[in-house]
Amino acid sequence: MELIQGHHLDNLVPDTEAEVFLSVQGNLLGEMLVGGLELGGDVLQQLVVLPNGCVEQNIFRVTPNILLTHYLDAMRQWHRIGVDHRDRTIQHILHGYARQMQYRQSDGSYFPYRGSTGSTWLTAYILKVFTMAHPLVNTIDLQALCSSAAWLIRKKQGSEGHFFENTPIYTPAMQVSSSHWMRTRLAVGGK
Repeated sequence: MELIQGHHLDNLVPDTEAEVFLSVQGNLLGEMLVGGLELGGDVLQQLVVLPNGCVEQNIFRVTPNILLTHYLDAMRQWHRIGVDHRDRTIQHILHGYARQMQYRQSDGSYFPYRGSTGSTWLTAYILKVFTMAHPLVNTIDLQALCSSAAWLIRKKQGSEGHFFENTPIYTPAMQVSSSHWMRTRLAVGGK
């Protein structure tokens, strides 16, 4: 951390010094993974989990496998946790993908539970995750990814560019500004 002296501040309390603290943090995932490498492979091995559970649990469990694989491939660090773990993460990604497809509707959307309609945030998140997985696992159906993106744009995007969600959101972490979240998912997922 670096101390930066403040200049003229209108609301400064008399006879006090002004200090401004600026904190810059990089890629949180990258920092976590680097920290895991420094602590040893056992920490990162905890991210290699077999996806299972309901649609949300499954996608949340497949995501770390994808992120870890991308990171360790880019950094050429598989030897730190065991080269054989790459095959295991790929198998987990394939397993998670197959399970996720059970929740896919013919229009390209994904539903949070049987009998419900397609969920905007869930479809966007799944689209994002499996778009990231595609370079690792070439068996991911690009047409399925495209139909999910088309469903979001054609069925869930309003004329002003906002996205709307008709399906209740039960995951507390996802109860955020859905339009902002959706735009970032589509922008990043489209790369």
